[in-house]
Amino acid sequence: MDLVSAIEEYIRNKRINYAIMIDGAWGSGKTFFIKKNILKRYSNALYVSLYDVNSLDKLSEKIYFELLKSKYVKSSFLRFIINLYKIGIIKFFFFIPVTLLKWIIKILKFIFYLIFKLIGLLTLNLGLVKLDINVSSLKKIDYYGALKIVKKIDEFILIIDDLERCGIPIDEVLGFLNDFVEHKNMKCIIVANEDEIDKTITENVELKVMSVLNNSIEFYDCDKKPDKYSEKEPGKVDFEDIKNRIKYLYNDNNKYKIIKEKLIGKVFKFVPVLDDAYDNLAFKYSKDDDFFKILCNTKTSVINSMITNEFNNIRTLDFYFDNFYQIYNYSKDFIDNCCIDHGFIYSSLSSSIINGCITMKKGDNLPLLQSEKRYDYVSYGKDQDSIFSSKLHLTFDFVNEYLIYNCIKKSDIEKTIKEFESSNCEKLSADDPFNNLTGEFWFNSSENIENNLNDIKINIESHKYNPAFYNTIIKQLSRLESMGFKSNIVEEIVDCIKNNVENGEDIQLEAYPFFTNDESAKFYNQHMEIIKGVLKKNTKNKNESMLDNIFNNPNWGENFHDYIVKNKNDFIINKRFFSELDVNKILELLFSTEIKDVYLFKYSLDSVYDFANIKGYYESDLESIREFKIKLEDKLKKEKINDPMREYPFKILNEKLNEIIDKLS
Repeated sequence: MDLVSAIEEYIRNKRINYAIMIDGAWGSGKTFFIKKNILKRYSNALYVSLYDVNSLDKLSEKIYFELLKSKYVKSSFLRFIINLYKIGIIKFFFFIPVTLLKWIIKILKFIFYLIFKLIGLLTLNLGLVKLDINVSSLKKIDYYGALKIVKKIDEFILIIDDLERCGIPIDEVLGFLNDFVEHKNMKCIIVANEDEIDKTITENVELKVMSVLNNSIEFYDCDKKPDKYSEKEPGKVDFEDIKNRIKYLYNDNNKYKIIKEKLIGKVFKFVPVLDDAYDNLAFKYSKDDDFFKILCNTKTSVINSMITNEFNNIRTLDFYFDNFYQIYNYSKDFIDNCCIDHGFIYSSLSSSIINGCITMKKGDNLPLLQSEKRYDYVSYGKDQDSIFSSKLHLTFDFVNEYLIYNCIKKSDIEKTIKEFESSNCEKLSADDPFNNLTGEFWFNSSENIENNLNDIKINIESHKYNPAFYNTIIKQLSRLESMGFKSNIVEEIVDCIKNNVENGEDIQLEAYPFFTNDESAKFYNQHMEIIKGVLKKNTKNKNESMLDNIFNNPNWGENFHDYIVKNKNDFIINKRFFSELDVNKILELLFSTEIKDVYLFKYSLDSVYDFANIKGYYESDLESIREFKIKLEDKLKKEKINDPMREYPFKILNEKLNEIIDKLS
């Protein structure tokens, strides 16, 4: 039996003479469940929240006015107005605007509410003054007494929410409710988070702490043996010890447990149905068709993230929707211009946002990414420092920045999306023609393959693909050629890619491409020679311009080292580095700038020539390095450096040059 059916049975069964409790964690959707499944279905339900209720008089007052509103306003006046509106609106209010009519209803409802409130205040004391109204007797209003004399109070369902947030001792509240349940046969549903009730019982905490630290008291466990405190160093107790001693000595929960057993017949553990909660919250965005479709497509992954994190807080789910919608609006234009599958990008964003929201709501630290990374696979909380964590998930730095600071830079989103697109260029949309050339592509006829290649050529001409994907296209063309496929379309596609590279598109080459046979490698190298020629020319112009800017900067050493680290892979592909540098310019800088710049230049050489078989890649650099070494030694003889701290970095630089020359010779 589900919870709704269990509540219906409880309300329907007149023989049941106890209250029931719905127990669930904060934010799990208990109140939403109550409002949807009970308040909307039962007009005789009275809903009272104990939040900030600090006296039984205040509680009596809240119940009394809920009773008053339910019995008179809802049952009589409001029903009359609604019927009047339905039946007579055409005859009597044809010329009155609907908006005006609604305001008239609201005003009349408010006036009647005030009248009923006044009647309620007067009738409270009629029994005492015997119709001889004494104004002084109205100073203290006995709402509790008024409730006890209400006829047919057993027809109402009393719903008490936020029991753990009440400012009255819990046992007093339950005793108060027991009077209505046991003696008035009133149905009562209590909504609470029992895990938090223990924390509310804190009367005279300071006195209790002082008393349990008294060494004259012996504390025992349930088997009447000396407790663990006796084994500790004399005079030393921790927080857990103090808490257990208070529980043992004062047994704070005893009164609560006794009255709970007397009042509450059944406790139902509330576990939210995440599927239903997701659908209800997502429906708020149904007017935005595109975003609503994204929410539907990412539903399963979001729910799985919540289950994996053992987190079912519905408020957090609502928090996630709000943040996702804001980030969606900021990033939509950039994603629309992407060549890869948009669903894949939104799914990745969704994962980053939901895991970030859960982390924040758990109270864990939500860090920004390190080392200028724009996105990465990370874990949070207790798994944060473990590289073997099963809770690794993709996160975007701009997402975390928005969640933490509630601000976002569109430039950061644009750069991140472009970088993410480049690294996932194979994630094409489902209808892309290239998909027909993957998998078991050999089942296609030459005619079908040529048709697909024509469509691919059109996509390349219209710049639909990310340049990082060009390398993959050429590899696939080479595989087709190795199987005997012949067509002019292959050369036309390579020529299109070459033209795009000439116009500034930055194709990414593989340092170590892999092929299943030598024929494929042969065709690939032939095509890539054409592309590399253009790319080398572009790279040289680009590098010369960049190096000129670096060498004209006062912090040239740091900037040069950063440039080397970021472009190291390009040097390996181009098989040259030192031969592209202006040797005379570098010598001039080394002898005219700070000591640290000499070290940084040496570190840059370490970074480039850091593997054993450098001869296979940098043999063309040998003569340039020899020339530089000779000029460096001549310059050192002429300069005659006297400061040993300035002389030392030149010494280790010269040793590094000798080491590189030996490997390249």
